Amino acid sequence: MSEVLARVLLASASPRRLQLLQSLGVTVEATPSGYDEPPYGHLSPGALASHHAAEKLAAVLQRGIGGAPVVAADTVVDVDGEVLGKPRDRADAVRMLQRLSGRSHLVHTAFVVARCDGAGRE
Repeated sequence: MSEVLARVLLASASPRRLQLLQSLGVTVEATPSGYDEPPYGHLSPGALASHHAAEKLAAVLQRGIGGAPVVAADTVVDVDGEVLGKPRDRADAVRMLQRLSGRSHLVHTAFVVARCDGAGRE
């Protein structure tokens, strides 16, 4: 018999990620990780997304919230191998959108899932 999930913790404040999980009929509790997402220029864009997702998950699991699975994700925009991070302000957002306009780019999204036993262990 398969286990029915009572709730899932989302290690994010993203309204879109919350909506996506809820659209699956899952009860979701947004639990932002507080992870800062430093750039790590030595990582490829895909590896950076994976690293950030894993760090977000670890930050939430360290709180020792037991029982519920935790879902963490990160998305990185890649233009010619360069990562476009979160814009600092409106002007930076406009600059990024102008850079993306009319050209191809890649979007890497990484997801990680784990369940904490309540004592901080996966």
